[in-house]
Amino acid sequence: MPALRVLEWPRNGDLTKLLMQKGELINLRYLNLSDTDISQLPIEIKGCCQLIILLLDGTEKLKAIPKGLLSELSALQVFSRVPTQYESHEDKSSGLGVNVSLLEELESLKHIQDASVVLSTLDSVEKFQSSSKLQSCIRRLIIENPSSTSSITKMLQDADFRNLQDLFISNCSLQYLTCLVNVPLLRFLFATNCPLLEEIIANQQAGQRIIGFTHLKQLNMNGLPELKSVCGSAMAFSSLESVYVSKCPKLKKLPLNSQSGKRNTVLIGEEEWWDQLTWTAGATKDVFSSKFIPFSDFRSWSLEPSYTYEGAVMKR
Repeated sequence: MPALRVLEWPRNGDLTKLLMQKGELINLRYLNLSDTDISQLPIEIKGCCQLIILLLDGTEKLKAIPKGLLSELSALQVFSRVPTQYESHEDKSSGLGVNVSLLEELESLKHIQDASVVLSTLDSVEKFQSSSKLQSCIRRLIIENPSSTSSITKMLQDADFRNLQDLFISNCSLQYLTCLVNVPLLRFLFATNCPLLEEIIANQQAGQRIIGFTHLKQLNMNGLPELKSVCGSAMAFSSLESVYVSKCPKLKKLPLNSQSGKRNTVLIGEEEWWDQLTWTAGATKDVFSSKFIPFSDFRSWSLEPSYTYEGAVMKR
């Protein structure tokens, strides 16, 4: 099949192996194996020298990417390997974390411009922090179960996230995510099982504009027992589509105003939590009273961001 340019098998649970011979797919440009049960990648993929897009989202059964494979894909522009379903990973690692070797291979690619990865070890966090190239091309970043809170804090404070679109923080002992003030393209923010997180944007000054919330579409907060505030003042959130709150007993106020509901924004949470919310203006409460969905009714709503690459691109 030397003329084949696109090979797409997403959401195929029956696919466990990809069989190919050396030189068989030399003209392949696009390979999508997301949400398959593939357990290994054939080393022959190295020969796909024209491959531009490699998508491996949700491939939990893929134990490792062969060392040296990515660095041979000299034309690669897009690489993505992140979880696609988070409900089963709230209390444990997704198993998709990248190692330093793979990050170095990504960094070596001349044309890479769009990468989505999981950081779950101290070494991978430190490597990411030291690479301006990796930071500039990251689009979707998942940080889960890190062993060093100080390293995560420093990385989030110092990294250049000008192109970051989705951020998922899981099982981290962070108190704040103030770095998001200057993340201009952020669309999805998920924070789950972070026992010390008290505030998303801390010490916001009166009238301070939060660039990072300009394009925010989904805000998901789950298992944050100390969370008291998202940010210090109400905002319009012109792009916001949904806010999901679960197991955040100290969160009594949301930074919404009556303009925030213009996009039919929905709020999903426990009825008891909703009843205890305080509002800066009665008009804001009136707007969102009809937009609140209790957990018992939200099953038909899709709260997961489109973590497969193709789904994320369609929502841009």
